[in-house]
Amino acid sequence: MDMLKPTWRFRPPPENAGVLEMCKGPRNCLFGNACTKAHSTEELHEWCIRISYQLREKERSMTGRKHQSPIEYIRNLINENRRLGLPPKNVLIEFSGGRSILCKQKLFVTHLDKNKEVFWEFTVKTNYENRNGPIQGLQNVLFLEKDCREFCFSSLTNGISGEPLNIHGSEISLTNYSSTPVMFAKICVKFCSPSYGHFNVTIVFDFGFAPRIVRYVGVVVAPEKHLFEKLSSPPTTTSNDKHNELTWTQKYKLVSFDGSTTEEDANTGEYSLPANLQYGVEFGAFEYMDVYLTTENYRDRLHNLLFVEEYERRKRMSRLNVHCHDIFTLFGKRSKLPSMRTVDSQKALFIPVSEETLEEVGILITRGSKALIRLRQFVYGVDSEDYVVHEALVINILSREVILEISSKTLTLLKTMTAPVPVDICFRFVNTFLCMHSAIDRVNLDLIFYQPLLRLVVESSRNLPPQRHSLLSPTQATALSRIVHSSP
Repeated sequence: MDMLKPTWRFRPPPENAGVLEMCKGPRNCLFGNACTKAHSTEELHEWCIRISYQLREKERSMTGRKHQSPIEYIRNLINENRRLGLPPKNVLIEFSGGRSILCKQKLFVTHLDKNKEVFWEFTVKTNYENRNGPIQGLQNVLFLEKDCREFCFSSLTNGISGEPLNIHGSEISLTNYSSTPVMFAKICVKFCSPSYGHFNVTIVFDFGFAPRIVRYVGVVVAPEKHLFEKLSSPPTTTSNDKHNELTWTQKYKLVSFDGSTTEEDANTGEYSLPANLQYGVEFGAFEYMDVYLTTENYRDRLHNLLFVEEYERRKRMSRLNVHCHDIFTLFGKRSKLPSMRTVDSQKALFIPVSEETLEEVGILITRGSKALIRLRQFVYGVDSEDYVVHEALVINILSREVILEISSKTLTLLKTMTAPVPVDICFRFVNTFLCMHSAIDRVNLDLIFYQPLLRLVVESSRNLPPQRHSLLSPTQATALSRIVHSSP
């Protein structure tokens, strides 16, 4: 049992003192507390005890270090340095010159169900040789936390053409697998948890010197219902994409193409995009979901798949956003327009299309769809109330430009303004997913998940008399009997 650290009354003894002795004039000592000699017999006695205690502690520390494995020594050293408050860059770092640690998988899994396995493969490569000493390859890999039963190392590949070795544990000493410095290795980490919760682990890559390289891995284990609730909760972060239909319809007044002024919000319908869908898509929350559909998750899963598709299409549409320093430069001087309908040339805007966005224009924009034009209705002020969004109609799509028709109300407002009039233009999303969402809600799940009904049929058929196959041939009767009596 470890001894408790004693408390001391007097000054610490002098360092590297060969002999402890009393001061000749302790009351009038010119050195005061800096004196290397004791000022009383009690202090001299305590100094002897303290030096003896320090020698015993040092001995115990050296003995304990001899019994520690190299990996355990590294783990304790890192924890001790962090406890002492050493600068993080002197203990653990994420990057080091000449050494690369790459992982293709996302280090943080934001959603996972119970008893599901996740794997991370770390490729470690050393391409720096110390000319003044031996080559420093990878020596040890370990989890800094001792109690991380959900994480373990599952395989190790030493060398580019080496075969993976199946391992299991919280630490790897590569000196046990190779007698030469390990310059290239692949290390696989596995996670599996039988319970819900948040799990994190710190993976330390030791090359034989400090600071060590570290990677942080985290997993959130939660039911699928929890993910759907989180996606619909208030957003944790605001989007950096300020110029899009959803943002504009939420912040500004909308003047529709027919001239009416509304405060429409394109994302307040029955099947509006979840507020945190970006969180789910960007951080891969849908990548580890169960591949099997059940009656509990069928509708939610299909709804979210449609939401993800809508999110990706809206994200592509943001590439078509246009900023113009003066809207009057977009008016073309043409008497006839290449359109199927008669349009006043004064209301036509010619939006240039770059070569990079030609494909998106052909897929995401159609004739008859609409666009939004944001402009400032007052000269002074920068508040959101000073902006207004006018709706325009797409009347034609050419190889290098999109032709918009503005409303009479928009044209009247522009005539009162003096050039230059800066504007931002984005195109409205044609939501073709609404009918799909509605169809999902009308699906009869009993017709899809028919196994409970099949069990009732099987149970009832087992009680029928043997004459039920009297109209069938022997071969047909045998086949039908096997089908009926087989487990669903």
